[in-house]
Amino acid sequence: MSVDMGKLAQNISILHRQYYKDTKQDFNQYGLNPTAVCMLLMIQEYPGSNQQFLVDKLVIDKSHATREINKLTTLGYITRTSGVGHSSELNLTAKGEQLIPTIQKKFAVTGGQISLPRRLPSQKIHWL
Repeated sequence: MSVDMGKLAQNISILHRQYYKDTKQDFNQYGLNPTAVCMLLMIQEYPGSNQQFLVDKLVIDKSHATREINKLTTLGYITRTSGVGHSSELNLTAKGEQLIPTIQKKFAVTGGQISLPRRLPSQKIHWL
Protein backbone atom coordinates (compact mmCIF):
# COMPACT_ATOMS: atom_id res chain seq x y z
CA MET A 1 0.00 0.00 0.00
CA SER A 2 1.39 3.35 -1.05
CA VAL A 3 0.92 6.30 1.27
CA ASP A 4 0.62 9.78 -0.20
CA MET A 5 2.79 11.65 2.33
CA GLY A 6 1.65 15.04 1.00
CA LYS A 7 -2.00 14.13 1.60
CA LEU A 8 -1.17 12.75 5.04
CA ALA A 9 0.69 15.93 5.97
CA GLN A 10 -2.22 18.01 4.71
CA ASN A 11 -4.71 16.03 6.83
CA ILE A 12 -2.53 16.37 9.92
CA SER A 13 -2.27 20.09 9.28
CA ILE A 14 -6.06 20.40 8.96
CA LEU A 15 -6.57 18.56 12.26
CA HIS A 16 -3.93 20.68 14.00
CA ARG A 17 -5.45 23.97 12.80
CA GLN A 18 -8.95 22.88 13.85
CA TYR A 19 -7.68 21.72 17.25
CA TYR A 20 -5.89 25.03 17.76
CA LYS A 21 -8.98 27.01 16.69
CA ASP A 22 -11.32 25.04 18.98
CA THR A 23 -9.13 25.12 22.07
CA LYS A 24 -7.99 28.73 21.61
CA GLN A 25 -11.57 29.88 22.19
CA ASP A 26 -11.70 27.92 25.45
CA PHE A 27 -8.67 29.66 26.96
CA ASN A 28 -8.77 33.23 25.60
CA GLN A 29 -10.27 34.46 28.86
CA TYR A 30 -7.09 33.36 30.66
CA GLY A 31 -4.78 34.94 28.07
CA LEU A 32 -3.62 31.50 26.96
CA ASN A 33 -3.34 29.59 23.72
CA PRO A 34 -3.20 25.80 23.34
CA THR A 35 0.61 25.72 23.44
CA ALA A 36 0.68 27.63 26.73
CA VAL A 37 -1.97 25.31 28.15
CA CYS A 38 0.12 22.27 27.21
CA MET A 39 3.13 23.90 28.85
CA LEU A 40 1.17 24.43 32.08
CA LEU A 41 0.11 20.78 32.10
CA MET A 42 3.69 19.64 31.48
CA ILE A 43 5.07 21.88 34.22
CA GLN A 44 2.39 20.58 36.59
CA GLU A 45 3.33 16.99 35.75
CA TYR A 46 7.10 17.67 35.81
CA PRO A 47 7.79 20.43 38.38
CA GLY A 48 11.20 22.02 38.02
CA SER A 49 11.45 21.17 34.34
CA ASN A 50 13.31 23.55 32.07
CA GLN A 51 12.69 25.12 28.67
CA GLN A 52 14.61 22.45 26.75
CA PHE A 53 12.49 19.74 28.34
CA LEU A 54 9.32 21.51 27.14
CA VAL A 55 10.80 22.07 23.67
CA ASP A 56 11.60 18.36 23.37
CA LYS A 57 8.31 17.06 24.79
CA LEU A 58 6.01 19.46 22.93
CA VAL A 59 8.08 19.49 19.72
CA ILE A 60 8.15 23.27 19.42
CA ASP A 61 11.02 25.58 18.56
CA LYS A 62 13.03 27.30 21.25
CA SER A 63 11.95 30.84 20.37
CA HIS A 64 8.28 29.85 20.56
CA ALA A 65 8.90 28.25 23.96
CA THR A 66 10.67 31.41 25.17
CA ARG A 67 7.71 33.59 24.16
CA GLU A 68 5.21 31.28 25.85
CA ILE A 69 7.29 30.98 29.04
CA ASN A 70 7.63 34.78 29.18
CA LYS A 71 3.87 35.14 28.75
CA LEU A 72 3.11 32.52 31.42
CA THR A 73 5.51 34.27 33.80
CA THR A 74 3.99 37.71 33.10
CA LEU A 75 0.47 36.35 33.63
CA GLY A 76 1.59 34.89 36.97
CA TYR A 77 1.01 31.22 36.14
CA ILE A 78 4.64 30.07 36.48
CA THR A 79 7.90 31.09 38.11
CA ARG A 80 11.47 30.76 36.86
CA THR A 81 14.28 30.04 39.28
CA SER A 82 17.94 29.45 38.57
CA GLY A 83 18.70 25.90 37.57
CA VAL A 84 21.80 24.08 36.43
CA GLY A 85 24.08 26.18 34.21
CA HIS A 86 22.12 28.76 32.26
CA SER A 87 18.80 26.93 32.50
CA SER A 88 15.86 27.95 34.66
CA GLU A 89 13.56 25.65 36.59
CA LEU A 90 9.89 26.21 35.83
CA ASN A 91 7.19 25.74 38.45
CA LEU A 92 3.53 26.61 38.75
CA THR A 93 2.48 29.45 41.02
CA ALA A 94 -0.62 29.19 43.21
CA LYS A 95 -2.51 30.93 40.37
CA GLY A 96 -1.23 28.33 37.90
CA GLU A 97 -2.18 25.47 40.24
CA GLN A 98 -5.69 26.91 40.55
CA LEU A 99 -6.08 26.93 36.77
CA ILE A 100 -5.15 23.26 36.27
CA PRO A 101 -8.58 21.83 37.26
CA THR A 102 -10.25 24.25 34.82
CA ILE A 103 -7.93 23.07 32.05
CA GLN A 104 -8.61 19.45 32.89
CA LYS A 105 -12.37 20.02 32.82
CA LYS A 106 -12.09 21.46 29.30
CA PHE A 107 -10.46 18.28 28.05
CA ALA A 108 -11.01 14.60 28.58
CA VAL A 109 -7.90 13.76 30.59
CA THR A 110 -7.12 10.09 31.01
CA GLY A 111 -3.83 8.66 32.13
CA GLY A 112 -2.11 12.03 31.77
CA GLN A 113 -3.00 12.23 28.07
CA ILE A 114 -5.25 14.88 26.58
CA SER A 115 -7.65 13.50 24.02
CA LEU A 116 -8.70 15.21 20.81
CA PRO A 117 -11.12 18.12 21.16
CA ARG A 118 -14.73 17.26 21.77
CA ARG A 119 -15.76 19.07 18.55
CA LEU A 120 -15.22 17.59 15.12
CA PRO A 121 -13.46 19.58 12.41
CA SER A 122 -15.89 21.51 10.25
CA GLN A 123 -13.89 20.63 7.17
CA LYS A 124 -14.39 17.12 5.80
CA ILE A 125 -11.19 15.13 5.80
CA HIS A 126 -10.56 12.51 3.16
CA TRP A 127 -8.35 9.86 4.75
CA LEU A 128 -5.95 7.81 2.70
